[in-house]
Amino acid sequence: MTQILKKDEGVLVTLEGRLVRKTVCGLNHSRLSRRVTPEEMVDREIRALQLLEGVQGVQRFVRRESADTFYSEYMEGNSLLISPRNMSRTYFDNLTEIVRQCQDRRVYRVDQSRADFIVSPEGNPGIIDFGNILFLDDFIARVPGVVYLAKMYNLLRVWYLQRRYVSSNEHHI
Repeated sequence: MTQILKKDEGVLVTLEGRLVRKTVCGLNHSRLSRRVTPEEMVDREIRALQLLEGVQGVQRFVRRESADTFYSEYMEGNSLLISPRNMSRTYFDNLTEIVRQCQDRRVYRVDQSRADFIVSPEGNPGIIDFGNILFLDDFIARVPGVVYLAKMYNLLRVWYLQRRYVSSNEHHI
């Protein structure tokens, strides 16, 4: 049975057994640009997932089906978007570590939607959807400060979410 996970003007994401099938439709945005073809978007996301192979907490690339479609492993859990507000600081410490490992492999997420952060049934973090990312060899990455700002934005976004989801008596400075 196929279940729709996301459907909008830019993408159709379905769950087929334990695999997620992602089909990119129309022009999308990635690398701080709004004009990315479906094929380029899929190329970029596959490249990111291949660079991140082995990073615990990142979805795994399985195979490409066509120019605009690929499969990844399903990450069980709920998005942070619908998770309760009383979360452990440990979740965000671990999420920060995943983000740092992505950055160490030169993959910088431009969009940090709560829907892309997963909370596993065990309470562990995961990250899905690497379509809107920045690579060091992107033209815009050559502009002084852009990569630094992407890194800082990634870390500040996790910090902000931690402030929002963790009770104040658990915050540490």
